[in-house]
Formats: sequence, structure tokens, C-alpha cells
Amino acid sequence: DADAVAASLEATFPDAHVVQRALVQGLLQSPRNAIGVGVSGVEPDGETAVSDWQDKLVAGEWLSGSKREILLGQAAAKSLEVEPGDKVVLLIQGPDEVVSQLFRVKGLFRTGSAELDGAFGIAPVAALAGLLEAPGAAHQVSVHLPDPRGSEAATAAARAALDGTADLEILHWTEALPDLQAFILRDQQSGRSMLFVIGVIVA
Repeated sequence: DADAVAASLEATFPDAHVVQRALVQGLLQSPRNAIGVGVSGVEPDGETAVSDWQDKLVAGEWLSGSKREILLGQAAAKSLEVEPGDKVVLLIQGPDEVVSQLFRVKGLFRTGSAELDGAFGIAPVAALAGLLEAPGAAHQVSVHLPDPRGSEAATAAARAALDGTADLEILHWTEALPDLQAFILRDQQSGRSMLFVIGVIVA
């Protein structure tokens, strides 16, 4: 019921962007090679409003909404010896057995991260839900606020709005992304240390 959860959050936060995502791991095959990959399922239109994946494209185009499209990291495409327009097959573990689906490579991206560029793909969330035999399902419904300073209150409001909804874990962004929070804190500490050194020099 990801659509119902998203609709409840959109009603609670009318000025926010609410997007659904899914994540699977599997084997991606081309006629020439096969590699292990993680594939993130996104809502093509909504994702462009909250992330910069579209800006990282180096070939091809962003997802149009077709369930048969996939974006690949540039290094992954090189390993598979494919380019935009070519076909690949994604195999994942379904509820009862290994399932597969044919995708056409829509575009290639480069992030600068070896892990993402070499073993990651992006496809429509509806396509992954279909592979998992769970139409309308998602692993994550993410709320992106116009002012991040209101995230603490928003987390409490989300918990109140979704109270009683089974099998949900409602997380503040610092709980969902602890590594990112740790990086921000280190960056802030480094900045304060640099300002202190500059202040001593000026004094």
C-alpha cells in the first residue's frame, strides 16, 4: 500500500515532495557478460525534483516512465559491453523463485563513486514491484521538505498521520542516513577548526 502511505503524507505535507523508492539486488546480464548489481526503483518524474541523478547522465536520457527502461553506471555498462538502446536482463530472487525481466538501457550516469558507477542501476519503481510480484509496493516513501529545519516536527507529524499503519518504520533523516549525519558533523567540526586557526593567524 505504498500509494496509500504516499497519499497520506502528501495530505499531511502539501508543500513537500513525496516519492516512492524500492531497492533490489541481483544479476544483470547482457549478451556478452553478467555482473552483480543493486538497482534502485524510483518514480521518474518525482525523483528529478528531489535528487540530481538526471544531472549525472553522460549518455542517453532520463527515464521516460516505461517499465522496461533502466539507467546504468558508466563502468557497469562498460563491463556489460552495452550502450543506450541495448537490452539487458535483470535476475532477482522473487518470492518463490528467481525471476527475470528484460530492460532497455535508457542512459548512462557517472557519479565518481566506483561502487555506484560499477554496480548500480536505476529503474522505475513499478517495474521492480512487478518483479517482486508485489504491485503497488515500495521499500521507502520519502518526504522532502521545503525547509529542512522543520524535519523534527515533520517526523512527529508523519508518525501521527500513519499511526496504526502496519509494518512501517518512520525515521527522521538522521536515523535513516546516519553515515551522512556523521559526515556533516565532521565537516562542521573541520570548518570550526579552520576558522579558529584563521582567527589565531589574524590575531
